[in-house]
Amino acid sequence: MFVGITLQVLLDTADGGIKYQWYHVGGGVTLQDAGVPEGWDPIPGEDTASYTVTRDDLGKNLAVGLFRDGALVGESDVMGPVVYGTVTFDSKGGSEIAPATGLVFGDLLTRPEDPVREGYTLTGWYQDEVNARIWDFNSDTITHAVLTLYAGWKDAEAWTVTFDPNGGSAVASQTVKDGEKARKPDDPTRNGYTFQGWMLDGARFDFDQTPVTGDITLTASWTASNPVGGGGGGGGGGASTYSITVKDAENGSVTSSRKTATAGANVTLTAAPKDGYQLDTLTVTDRNNSNVTLTENTDGTFGFTMPASNVTVSSAFKAVPAGGEEQPEPSEDQIDFDDVKDTDWFYPYVEYVVKHGLMNGMGDNRFGPNFPLTRAMLVTVLYRQSGSPAVTGQMPFTDVPAGQWFTDAILWGAQNDIIKGYGKGLFGPDDLLTREQMATIMRRYADFQGKDVSARADLSGYTDAEKISDWALEGMSWCCAVGLITGRTDTALVPLGNVTRAETAAILARYNEMK
Repeated sequence: MFVGITLQVLLDTADGGIKYQWYHVGGGVTLQDAGVPEGWDPIPGEDTASYTVTRDDLGKNLAVGLFRDGALVGESDVMGPVVYGTVTFDSKGGSEIAPATGLVFGDLLTRPEDPVREGYTLTGWYQDEVNARIWDFNSDTITHAVLTLYAGWKDAEAWTVTFDPNGGSAVASQTVKDGEKARKPDDPTRNGYTFQGWMLDGARFDFDQTPVTGDITLTASWTASNPVGGGGGGGGGGASTYSITVKDAENGSVTSSRKTATAGANVTLTAAPKDGYQLDTLTVTDRNNSNVTLTENTDGTFGFTMPASNVTVSSAFKAVPAGGEEQPEPSEDQIDFDDVKDTDWFYPYVEYVVKHGLMNGMGDNRFGPNFPLTRAMLVTVLYRQSGSPAVTGQMPFTDVPAGQWFTDAILWGAQNDIIKGYGKGLFGPDDLLTREQMATIMRRYADFQGKDVSARADLSGYTDAEKISDWALEGMSWCCAVGLITGRTDTALVPLGNVTRAETAAILARYNEMK
């Protein structure tokens, strides 16, 4: 027990007649059957059900007596003695580090001088010996009287791969020699979510193909699976489960968050078109071949509620026309998409980008406001807005083939420093665009156009601001400062979330109205 903790009396039943008194207790003291216990020294004024240990209690034992009508009716065990907290540092082969003493519950810990170990570089201090949980000296606080932190090391010519579980179970970091590949760890788990993979700078990380050439942090990507909670009720067996069959399709695939589900469970479907294709139709049918209602999620996935029946998921994909998207013919006075109502928050933005030729529909008189945008699509929109100038020169990205609807736009973006790619000659044209990637590209585009990009916003009010990648901080701060990007809620920026077409329309319209 140490300074700063709060002790609390917990009774099995509420009793308004009980009074409390906290005591300093000498050694070897026993309680009498009634009255004030012998040898107990009452702490003045401490007569509530809780007590916060102070420095005045150092070296002493504590106890609490419970009284009714002045008579002792119960007592706690003697607790103590009270001590300061102590943190020891296990340098794991490095130079010795003196322990930190005199600590109080809730204190931040001052980072010690780094130990030295020949041929190794310190990666940080960890709360466990396998280096799964790093100690953050800026936010982690003392909660135990005795704590040991363990040094993490890597070869001097090696790099650290850190895994951010993004709300899931902890995953140990890895030390990887320069130019070698990281080992794919076991998938983390997170209640109510399905793990989708590890992401680096908004793109899925390929453990089989990507060598490690620097310290990196991989972030877990999740989709909500929304399992149905249990409930009461009589009877014996559990709820029936039904199968989800996903049919194969040409030119793309659809994956389901579940293979089986109980009636009423939420199921998420994710469509992945091949290069040059887009989703055309997606249907879910029950055992009677009746359609199950599908809804579009904000991240571009689709969801449905599982009926009390096996279901079949069918899909079809079609080629993307030259220019990237099919073009409906809205009226001159107003847009007329089946999935855009004049009461939707994004209606004026969709109207703006369509009328100005910046974005088009997706066919079948649909704009697809909740569909995600790819990286190639955004660059093509900006290229189109800049007049689609002629380009020549060598394509710097090996994954952008010649002759595609986005080829000239990506070459133009690279030549004008609007896009940088992932490195190693990769751009990922078909990767879904994240909000932090969007912010970075928009700031570079504004700089290319000669706009003032010096404004910065304070992002500390967003609870997920620490999830913004270092390379994206400048762009996200500028976009928030000038009002191009706002949080999806008052407290969440969702920097790693996919950008929807509705959000893109809003950002483009706001940008074009900037002074």
